[in-house]
Amino acid sequence: MQVSVQGSVFSVVPSGDTVTVDGNSLNWDLAIAPDGSCSIIHDGKHYQARVIAYQPDSKKMTLSFNGRVVELSFKDDSDVLLEKLGMTATAASKVKQLLSPMPGLITEVRVKEGQSVVAGDPLLVLEAMKMENVVKATAPGTVTVIHVQKGDRIEKGSVLIEF
Repeated sequence: MQVSVQGSVFSVVPSGDTVTVDGNSLNWDLAIAPDGSCSIIHDGKHYQARVIAYQPDSKKMTLSFNGRVVELSFKDDSDVLLEKLGMTATAASKVKQLLSPMPGLITEVRVKEGQSVVAGDPLLVLEAMKMENVVKATAPGTVTVIHVQKGDRIEKGSVLIEF
């Protein structure tokens, strides 16, 4: 996994009680208190850490580490591979059109032109092979043009919404 800390990127491999950072094995004693804070002893030095905020969807964490606020972000192996292939969240945010993933019937449009959406927001319902499929936003954006309305029959690859 890759961990970014204040702009520096590290390769981190956890394994039981040890962690390897950039190829160097770190042995430490870790105790987690009932309040969620951590006491860490490494090379005879004592450290205190506490999670202030954690956002699992964006894989970001804010820690208090010895009283100093530290921002972390994580990329697992699949995130790194997708990034190498150019398929990052940044690439998804550049999507300007929503195309139909399959032929079917539009049974509901859940957004309006000018509406702001975030990744995961339902945009419309597409019925295909007697199943309703909720089509969701893949990235944040603002709906600029809706090309379909309830009752429209569409083909695979048709432009449904522009952002």
